[in-house]
Amino acid sequence: MGRPPLPRNTWGKIRVTHLEDGQVKLNGCYRDRDGERRRFQAVGATELTARRELERKADAAVPIKVEAAPDLPNVPSKGSTLRELAEFWVAITGAEGELAPQSIDTYANTVRLIIVPRLGHLILDELTVAAIAIELLNIRKKRSISDAIKTRTTLSLIFQLGLRYQLVTTNFATATKTIKQPARPIVALSDGDPQIFLDSLRAWTYATPAHGPRRSRLLLNVMTVLLGTGMRIGEVLAIRPADIDFAGHRVLIQATVSYAKSTGLRRQEHPKHKRQTRWIPLPEVAEAALLDAINLDLPATTTVFHSRTGGLLWQNNVRRTLRTFIEESQVMALLESVRGEKLTPHTLRKTVGTHVARTMGAEAARDLLGHSFVATTEQYYAKPDPIVDPRVGRVLEVLLLNTRLPSADELWRALGAKTLDLINEHIRVEIPGSSHLRV
Repeated sequence: MGRPPLPRNTWGKIRVTHLEDGQVKLNGCYRDRDGERRRFQAVGATELTARRELERKADAAVPIKVEAAPDLPNVPSKGSTLRELAEFWVAITGAEGELAPQSIDTYANTVRLIIVPRLGHLILDELTVAAIAIELLNIRKKRSISDAIKTRTTLSLIFQLGLRYQLVTTNFATATKTIKQPARPIVALSDGDPQIFLDSLRAWTYATPAHGPRRSRLLLNVMTVLLGTGMRIGEVLAIRPADIDFAGHRVLIQATVSYAKSTGLRRQEHPKHKRQTRWIPLPEVAEAALLDAINLDLPATTTVFHSRTGGLLWQNNVRRTLRTFIEESQVMALLESVRGEKLTPHTLRKTVGTHVARTMGAEAARDLLGHSFVATTEQYYAKPDPIVDPRVGRVLEVLLLNTRLPSADELWRALGAKTLDLINEHIRVEIPGSSHLRV
């Protein structure tokens, strides 16, 4: 009977030879992950260094080839660093095309700015959950909770790829404690503040600036649509004339403006998530703002809100103009509900979500904002109403009116004559219709 084959990824007998110059030579047979037996030889100053070199040669002997994407870097080995695996993951993720370019940019920045400087030197074969957990704690203390959460999420995806290619034995990131972002108060304009905001913006728009050209109505129209629909700023900037049904007083949300280094500024042909494509109603004021912004002289593919050359508008440019208005008009002094907070386009989206949730319910707000779950709307977009519905008081009145109060004699028997006699020494109040005393 023949000798049984070695299990995969297993060494056979390793022969050790001590050379005349004091170095150590190792010869061994290794059955690789592809099932082939291969012989390797390594020389080192000590047996330990020679063994490490022998294992390195074995790991690099059968690189995993990705034929569909020949420009990808070589797959790391177990002896590679976390930096090599992280950079390989970024390349693979970009080639697969499953994530949006702007999402890949975010992950790549986390790899470049946080993971590589802090964890990039660690060897994959020497990683432990404790090492990752301690570094996440340091990131949380020295940088921010947000950075720690992004790092943990990115590492989790990187280690998933490592498991797929058998470079790590576990997902060291998911084994660490989940990092939770502290609950933040929902910042939204209260009743009356939206009108104050738009009136101030209108006055600022039509006022003659101290220098430079007159201001356009772009910011005024964009903010009006935001307050009238609750859309994301990118969705507003992606609206085309064909998306508006003026007869039905509604608008189709089917795209958003996004930016990534690899693609530049582009109109993404679906909202943040594809399932969020929807028709939403248009209030009269928002409809008038869209009508005012449409330029019929431009091609139909041009967005309603566009640059002077007819190109796409970047969200950051709108935010910068909004900050200029806030600084020059001092409007924040008039808005008591957001005093001390930042006023952004997303604040207006939360204002809409809060108003709709309070008047029509959280489910209506969820449908308008395009969320999948009511919990998302309630947790991040609908500011809780500090005033409980007054009708609750009337409901409780009915409850109490239907509850029979005990009679004096029943109270006497329940408390006991001795207890009441002690109280009567201090307070003596006659109870009508009873021979007993009432406290």
